[in-house]
Amino acid sequence: MCSRTLQLYGCRNFGAAVIIILLTLLYFGCSYKIAGAGNTDLSFEPLRTNAWVNLMPGRKTTFHLVVEGVLINKSQLPVENILIDSAIVYQHMKKIFGFKPFVIWPGKDTSIHLADTLKFNFRNEKGIPVEKGLDIDDVIDVFILFSYNGKMFDYMLKNIKLEKVY
Repeated sequence: MCSRTLQLYGCRNFGAAVIIILLTLLYFGCSYKIAGAGNTDLSFEPLRTNAWVNLMPGRKTTFHLVVEGVLINKSQLPVENILIDSAIVYQHMKKIFGFKPFVIWPGKDTSIHLADTLKFNFRNEKGIPVEKGLDIDDVIDVFILFSYNGKMFDYMLKNIKLEKVY
């Protein structure tokens, strides 16, 4: 039996609305992914991040980034074929530019065995010309996209201070 308030809106419609709302929350709640979180076999721990803008007179202004970090295998199986597919630079949640990172692995094998780690670093291969969209006096965020074993994993480095090099 419906309460008096529910009778005004229709008991059957209210029940259907509640079910639709719960299913919608369940669907989006399960599919939403926070950068670097979720049910993944890998985690990333940044050790050092350097970002700078080359303002050397007589040359174009260029952006440079070097990231050193550790990937940690949290699964019970080896993680193989690890790649860093892209790095995207954001400022105030606006994409400034992206690039394919030049990765320096400790050896030829880009796999991590059970409960092991893999230390590496990456950088942009050449200076990226700075266009009008980048405020060199403000911080940046860098979105990193990894792939391994046919899966994807991402991480967001936040509030990176841009150094100026003359």
